[in-house]
Amino acid sequence: MALLNTLDLLRPLISTKSWDYCIVWKFTNDPLMCIEWVGSCCSGSQGVCGNVKCENEAYLCKDSCVKHLIRTDACVKLAMVPSSLPFYPGIHGEVAVSKQPFWQTTDLSGSQLVVPVDGGLIELYRSKHVPTDERTIEALIARLSNIVDPKLDEEDSKTRLNSYLFDHIGPNLQLLIPLPELISPLPELVSHPTTPGLTSGNDNEVMVAKQKKVKKQFKSKNLEAERNRRKRIKDNLLILRSLVPKVSKMDTVSIVGDAIKYIQELQENAKELEDELKALEEQDCMVNGHEVKDVEVEVHKIGARKYLLKVFCSHKPDGFSRLIEAVQSLGLQVINVSMTTCIGLVLNTLAVEAKEEIDAKSLKDSLLSSWTSSELDQKL
Repeated sequence: MALLNTLDLLRPLISTKSWDYCIVWKFTNDPLMCIEWVGSCCSGSQGVCGNVKCENEAYLCKDSCVKHLIRTDACVKLAMVPSSLPFYPGIHGEVAVSKQPFWQTTDLSGSQLVVPVDGGLIELYRSKHVPTDERTIEALIARLSNIVDPKLDEEDSKTRLNSYLFDHIGPNLQLLIPLPELISPLPELVSHPTTPGLTSGNDNEVMVAKQKKVKKQFKSKNLEAERNRRKRIKDNLLILRSLVPKVSKMDTVSIVGDAIKYIQELQENAKELEDELKALEEQDCMVNGHEVKDVEVEVHKIGARKYLLKVFCSHKPDGFSRLIEAVQSLGLQVINVSMTTCIGLVLNTLAVEAKEEIDAKSLKDSLLSSWTSSELDQKL
């Protein structure tokens, strides 16, 4: 009952709205090391008549002294705190072990003060940012002098207040400190309240709702990254638009669509050029799927005693000199000669003149025979 009577000492702090609410916690013998809700008082009870009975208990605030409907931000935040909490992770366990008060204040979560007392803890919360004030802590300890933990040294608290605890448990504070934003709609949030002495399975639902709200808070941290991403997309669209020669419209869908059509046209042009190049190679070099003979000879009569010789063979270091020797051995005079190479093959074109008229087929056979004899002599 001593802890419950502590609310009478704390209510003036809530009545003046120095703090939004206060909670009295008691230690339990639970091996899991948790604390249980003893009572609380809320600034939302100001101006409420305590004699009026509230018919709809589903929307009652968790204020232990003055029953009233949830109607302020303080009532909402108080409704989100479960009726029991584990020691770890969190500031409550650190305060219980160190026997030192803890004051945590951030722009995001507000201000929270936890003070150890005999048999439990006192927790005060305010949604606004309140700088750490040692005089406020000393005044609170003096107000609770009858039940304050005897191991708490006021002078020692001035030097040990936050340094170690903040570094080790700061990342977990969002699990324990009520969230600063008002959650709406209100009936949906408080349709299953948890009140002291009526602990039920709704604690898990409150914690789930609290965690979801925390996730929403951290989404705001990604706004800058999202802006940068959209800027990069816009810049890339401008670059893409400058590369596409024909743009029908200036909107995003049209730019991307025109770019796709342009890429398809380039692919078709590239395929046509590849096919054309392949056909030229087949025509000039005759190597696409055909077995190339050692030598191929064509003879065309272009005058009374003049002939055009085309000799197609593999490229060899002394191939041209042997060809000239074979032509001269047949008594032919070379008038003009040209040479074309392609992928290791050589096309020799010769304009020759004979001393007397010769049949084109006989000249071809004689040239092939002379070339073959030259090849055999080289191999031997």
